[in-house]
Amino acid sequence: MLPKEEFLFLWNHATIKVLDIRYELFKPEEIGKSYKLPANMFLYATGGGAEVQIDLINYTLEGFHLIHGGKGTKLQIMATDKGFEYFLIFYRASIPLTSNKMIARALQTNNPFNYQYSLIPNSPITMFEKIYFMYKKWENANSLSKFTVKSLFYQLLNEIFMQLDQDSVDIQKLNVSSQIKAYLEQNYAQPLTLESIARALRYSPSHLSIQFKQQLGCSPIEYLIKLRIEKASILLEKTNASLRDIAMGVGYSDVYYFSRLFKKRVGVSPTKFRQKQKVSDLIKDSPSMSERYSIVDWSFQDYIENGYQYNERKYEPMNKRGLSAFTTLFLCLTLLLSACSSGAINQYTGRGKTSLYHSNSKRITNKNCLYYERRRRNTC
Repeated sequence: MLPKEEFLFLWNHATIKVLDIRYELFKPEEIGKSYKLPANMFLYATGGGAEVQIDLINYTLEGFHLIHGGKGTKLQIMATDKGFEYFLIFYRASIPLTSNKMIARALQTNNPFNYQYSLIPNSPITMFEKIYFMYKKWENANSLSKFTVKSLFYQLLNEIFMQLDQDSVDIQKLNVSSQIKAYLEQNYAQPLTLESIARALRYSPSHLSIQFKQQLGCSPIEYLIKLRIEKASILLEKTNASLRDIAMGVGYSDVYYFSRLFKKRVGVSPTKFRQKQKVSDLIKDSPSMSERYSIVDWSFQDYIENGYQYNERKYEPMNKRGLSAFTTLFLCLTLLLSACSSGAINQYTGRGKTSLYHSNSKRITNKNCLYYERRRRNTC
């Protein structure tokens, strides 16, 4: 619900400047657009339909509809098959530095210029005429026209606030963490500090840090370091860029500091990380290692029914097991054939007895050896 007193209290002390007024029309065959808001904004839909998303909140717009979004939020518009027609009013609101401490504290805790809300106007035609007149005056671009636009903007605000005061409108605070994350993901390669981030997003450093930590559990700088290390890991794995180029590419001008920080976070230096990734890729791509690195776990365990336990079964590679079995089978077959053929020759022809004697094979049994010894003596 609307924090009425504080909301209007801060608006009363604000300095307002209209920055731009745009009119846009999407034809039925056009999809839409997505971009980050450069300033606080009112979107007034006047025709057609669209699915509009501001950060993580979705709105389905049909006909006249008003939406407010804060600076830095991501606006996505997906027009329907009817097309979409709307106005955008960008403005800047600020509290003078000469304001008392109570105003400054209220602004830090509840910044009304970043609140997100939507409503269907009670007097849509009156609001349309006011905004359309502002748009036409803005096109003239002279001082008097801009002053007229500013006065009309205050009238528009008064009409909006009166309806917010009467209706039960759900007003969402700006998701500070989403805004900071989006900013860091776009600017991580820049030399950022907590002060420069806060200045770009128009927050105090302490407020920005507290809000971010409450929502994500870490500070903005800690999140920035994690993001940079992730980006650097991808570059080390996917490219052959030098360490200096990678360090510069993720926001570190000192390559030695980058290497120490990377090792502290990952556990190995950037050079060893790259080497390990290359070895891992070679192993995965090698056909000879396909069995060993199969998706099947060859060290699975056997079930022992009696003890309700598992014993680990180890498997040898198939090529080793296959070679051993084949060799054993071949030797057995050779021995069998040799014994059979030798016995047959000696029994029916008497040939081959001298060669059998001189071969002195260990595989012939003692009984056969004595038999052939007696035959040899009788012959001699």
